[in-house]
Amino acid sequence: MTDGTLKISAVLCTINEDYYLDECLRSIAWADEIILCDMGSTDRTIEIARKYGCTIHSVDKVPYVELLRNQAIGYCKNDWICFVDPDFILPDGFVKIVQREFLQCPETTCMYMAYVNHYRNLPIRHGRWGTLGYYPILFRKDMIRILPVLHGGFEVTEGTRRFLTRDEYIRHMWVRDEEHFYQKHTRYICHEGERRVALGWKPSVIRQLKSVLRLLIVYITDGYKDGKIGFDLMKKSIWYEWASEQQLKECYASNCKTL
Repeated sequence: MTDGTLKISAVLCTINEDYYLDECLRSIAWADEIILCDMGSTDRTIEIARKYGCTIHSVDKVPYVELLRNQAIGYCKNDWICFVDPDFILPDGFVKIVQREFLQCPETTCMYMAYVNHYRNLPIRHGRWGTLGYYPILFRKDMIRILPVLHGGFEVTEGTRRFLTRDEYIRHMWVRDEEHFYQKHTRYICHEGERRVALGWKPSVIRQLKSVLRLLIVYITDGYKDGKIGFDLMKKSIWYEWASEQQLKECYASNCKTL
C-alpha cells in the first residue's frame, strides 16, 4: 500500500476481458503488485495488462475462475490479497478506506465490500440481481480457505471479518448486452448442476416451482422499480433458475449411475 505499512497483491484471472479491463486495472493501480493469470486471451487483454505493469502468468483454461484462485494466489509475494474480477471497478480512494478500517479494527483479516451489478452500463438497484451483495475484496491469504466452488468458496478461518459501509461499493460491470448475458450465463449453467449436487441438493419439482414463484414475487414487490430493464431481468432470472435445475437433474442422474 502507498504508506508502506501494508503490502497488497492484487490478483485477477482473464480470458478475453479487454472490455472493462482498463478501468479495472486503473482502480487497482495502487497495489504493490498486480498478478494476472491469463487463460489464452486473443483480444487486447495482454496489451492492456502490460500497460499497467502486471505480472502475467499463462495458465490452463478452466470452466470458471474459482478453480484458479488458489493457483493465482500462489504467485503472490504478499500476505494480503485483493482478488478482483476483470469487470470490477473499485471506488476512488480505496486505499484510504482500507487504512481507515484498519485503524478502527486492526484484527481484521478479511474485508467485505458491497457491489452493485451494472446491466448495459446502468446500475441495477432492485430485483434478484439488484440486491446489494458483499464480496471479500481484501484478505490475508493464510487466514482464509478458498474452495473451488462456482459463485462462492471464501471461508475465513481466523481473525475478524469486517463489512464496509454500503456507501462505498464495487461497480460490477456485470452484463454489457443481450448477447453477453446469454454467453456468460449459459456457461455458468453448465456447472450449476455440479455445484448444487455438491451442496447436497436433489432434484425437486416443488423447489423448482417455488423458485419461480419467489422470483415473480421479488419482481412484483421490488424488481418492477427498475422499469423495463427490471421486467427483462425478471424473465432472465426465471430462465436461469429453471435451466440450472434442469442441469441439476442431469448431474444428479449421472452421479447416481456412477455410485
